[in-house]
This record gives sequence, structure tokens and C-alpha cells, in this order.
Amino acid sequence: MKTIRYFLILLITALLPFSMPACKNNGKARNGNETMKDLVQLSDTSNYSLLVSFYSIGSGIDHKVAKEYDNFIKSFEAEHTDEILVERIHWGREGELDFCMRFTGLKPADQKILLDRTNEIISKSKWVNHSTDTPCKRKRN
Repeated sequence: MKTIRYFLILLITALLPFSMPACKNNGKARNGNETMKDLVQLSDTSNYSLLVSFYSIGSGIDHKVAKEYDNFIKSFEAEHTDEILVERIHWGREGELDFCMRFTGLKPADQKILLDRTNEIISKSKWVNHSTDTPCKRKRN
């Protein structure tokens, strides 16, 4: 009888982590359909207006799309020098790259241009994520 009881306790203890619901991120997940007001008003001063992350699943990032996006951001940044802050964070071993952007005075019309062009360019690659009003996850202090 003791053996059965110990076996049941061991079985329950072993299966308990698998039976718990997945952790939620308190409702702040973004799906790429952000509105312009999401970009203009940041909820936290440590958050960035836009984060675009090129990642890899073992064969490197999509360098062609990353280069196209980098060229677009460089030209946009040159036009709006006082209104946008762009940080490029290289991480990982396969060229992974994050673009962390803060809009310090960018007009809503220019934000729309930036977001529309961002969506257009990154839609060419399936190994890229983007979100708004989020911290720059891999930023080194």
C-alpha cells in the first residue's frame, strides 16, 4: 500500500509542471496591427516606439531583407535626424539584428510612412518580428 502511495505522489509531482497553463505576458503581446496612437504614446519611458528583430533558426538571418531594411532606416534616419533615434543591436552567432527605435518628435504622418514601409519590407521574410511600445530586449548597458 505504501508503495502505491509513493508511486502516485511521484507521478503527480512529475506531471504537475506539464499540467500548468502557459505563462501569459499580461496582455501586451503585439500582432503587427498596431494603430498609430500605439506608436505615438509610449506607456513606459524605458520602452521603444518600434522594435524590429531579424532572427535565425539555424541558418542565419535573411540578409537580403535585413540589408534592404537597414538602407531604408538609414535614409529615413537622415531625413528625420532630430525626430527618431535608432539603435542597431547585433546579437547571436548568425547575424541576428534588432532595430530599436524611439520616435522623439516624429509626426503621425511620418510614423505611418515608417510603419507601412516597415511592414512592406519585413513581409518579404518569415524570420523577422516587430512590436511597438516594448523594451529593447538585447540592449547592452
